[in-house]
Amino acid sequence: MKAKNRLRGLIPYLAVLTIAACATTPEAPKEAKITDEVTMQAKVVAVDKETRELTQQRPDGSSVEIIAGPEIRNFEQIEPGNTVTARYIVSLSARLLEADEADTEPTVGVLTARAEPGQAPAGAIGADMAMTVVVKSVDLDQHIVTFTDPSGVLRVVEAERDEGKAFVKGLKAGDRVELIYEEVLVMAVE
Repeated sequence: MKAKNRLRGLIPYLAVLTIAACATTPEAPKEAKITDEVTMQAKVVAVDKETRELTQQRPDGSSVEIIAGPEIRNFEQIEPGNTVTARYIVSLSARLLEADEADTEPTVGVLTARAEPGQAPAGAIGADMAMTVVVKSVDLDQHIVTFTDPSGVLRVVEAERDEGKAFVKGLKAGDRVELIYEEVLVMAVE
């Protein structure tokens, strides 16, 4: 009789252990994207149309002078009191490739754009780079990944953000990861 009572007392513990063993832990994401964006504004305080020099005042009161080259379209529309807004965006995407998936060919691209004649002065320039890297080792405690790029150069990076750390948890030596790096600068006069 005492043996039955002891067994009954163990049943809740065994149930908890069984449930815990069956529970799945969240799987590491197969991809991650980290983006940063900085926006700055300055007020135009002087314009020299002949030399194409702009004097701008930043929010902290400091001033900056720039010379707008001939590629800056619609320069004649810029007047004191206008606001120049600059946005800088940078992002890194990482995606774990499937075993049967082809490597991403290494590519580099550049993009430029500017306002059409008659529009408010604006422009953009951007660049991107894509490649597949091969993971050589992963330090899960420090969130550090060692990999080789397509040219065979060994690189070491540390994931600093939560998205990156979660992605690194799913990596192992031999994995192939597609990396896409992008940055864009957009400027506009309002």
